[in-house]
Amino acid sequence: MKFRFIPGCLLFAACVLAQGADDSAMYLQFFHEAAHRPEVAPGQPVSTTMNGVPTTYVEATMEDTLGITSDEAHSLAKIGLLCESDVNKLDASVSDLVFESRLELADSDKTSEAVAAKLKELEAKRIQIILNSVQQMKTSLADRFKAVDDYIRAHPGGGFFPIAGPKKKL
Repeated sequence: MKFRFIPGCLLFAACVLAQGADDSAMYLQFFHEAAHRPEVAPGQPVSTTMNGVPTTYVEATMEDTLGITSDEAHSLAKIGLLCESDVNKLDASVSDLVFESRLELADSDKTSEAVAAKLKELEAKRIQIILNSVQQMKTSLADRFKAVDDYIRAHPGGGFFPIAGPKKKL
């Protein structure tokens, strides 16, 4: 999403927040996948069962896929775990609030403005948690951040770490 220069700090802040809302789901998916990558040595075959058929494949490492070092991959996994944990905690409080709003709706056919405002506030906090994690990733990756960010944006639906294919038996 591209923005033209528009004078005024408030308008700029609103644009950044809107883009953050659009990007938050994509980054959260990336952090989830990065946090839950299996610890597999490069080129090492992984055995599993797919559709009831035993199969072996080689899974691409984060390092190979993103062009980063092993230390940077571990840092991304840590950032991803923290982000996911913080978002999950916040989501738990949101579900309680949604339940409360449904009870209000059943009683009076409308939810209170206070509950709606609280839900909006929690969504803004959720987006901020994710954007803070993106900032940590930017700090951690330094010069490599742009390349990794471009890669993430090129895969908005997830599936960031492809399977290299079946391991051929010799």
